[in-house]
Amino acid sequence: MPCTPWKDIAGRLCAQCGMPASHYYGNSPFCCQCGGGICTAYETLIAHTIELTDNVDPDTQTLRSVAQAASRAVERKGGAIENLEDLRRFQHGVHTTASDKGWWDEIREDGTLIALMHAELSEALEALRKGNPPDDKCPEHPAVAVELADVIIRILDFAEHKGYDIAGALVAKAEFNKTRPHKHGKEF
Repeated sequence: MPCTPWKDIAGRLCAQCGMPASHYYGNSPFCCQCGGGICTAYETLIAHTIELTDNVDPDTQTLRSVAQAASRAVERKGGAIENLEDLRRFQHGVHTTASDKGWWDEIREDGTLIALMHAELSEALEALRKGNPPDDKCPEHPAVAVELADVIIRILDFAEHKGYDIAGALVAKAEFNKTRPHKHGKEF
């Protein structure tokens, strides 16, 4: 199934390479040109949705409603991450963008990079304290969501630089957490 342009995508730039976007993947705009595997992932998502949902007719539903149905289908399967390669490709793309924009021209110490992750969390807190208005850079999203996205972007960028498999670690840690006691045996 080819990518379908959306009416509200005009003027948006690809979150991975900065080229004009042609579709959304989740809430982020992407293009079909950068080779990051997003279109393939989207097609997989749609195929997975059709397979798991009884009432999906791909000829009459928009990609947005199909993606929403896919999200519900994954929830029914227990929220499992179906394709870790998508997250690994996204991690690589985030690091490539940071490198291209000069953030890795000089090597910074690990503690500084982790402090910058903390800084983004602090910005999320400040946005919450201000009532969580629309973000000034991405006004279609609340400011807290965008600051949390910045935290994830910084984590993925750092992880790619260090060679950490965040996708694998997420799954391993989530599985381990299922074995822990209530509140991990703590008060808070």
